[in-house]
Amino acid sequence: MNVLVTGGTGFIGSKLVDKLVNRGTSVTCLVRTGGISNPVVKTITGDLTYPDFILPDQEYDVVYHLAAAWPGEKDKKILKTVNYDGTVNLLSDKRQSQIHCVHFRPWGFWKSRRKRCR
Repeated sequence: MNVLVTGGTGFIGSKLVDKLVNRGTSVTCLVRTGGISNPVVKTITGDLTYPDFILPDQEYDVVYHLAAAWPGEKDKKILKTVNYDGTVNLLSDKRQSQIHCVHFRPWGFWKSRRKRCR
């Protein structure tokens, strides 16, 4: 199974990545800078907040979207850009239309029961 994790360098994301790798899952992390210390994990460098963001040509069975602005962020423009626009940019990639999405945010949890996430 191919899994994409956004926010894989964060507190929750890094724990999820470790669990997935321990289960033998093929994991790719989208990171803005730096990388993942686990050599088994593939890394894509990019920023979901850029309107022209496109994932490289690879299909994922599951996307764990954990990338978010820090929960203590007070600037509403930053919150919208990172949390809303970033999510829209990720899910608007038409090549990923058959993925199973798990979308987590500090204020809630959403899981798609459909094969197509919108």
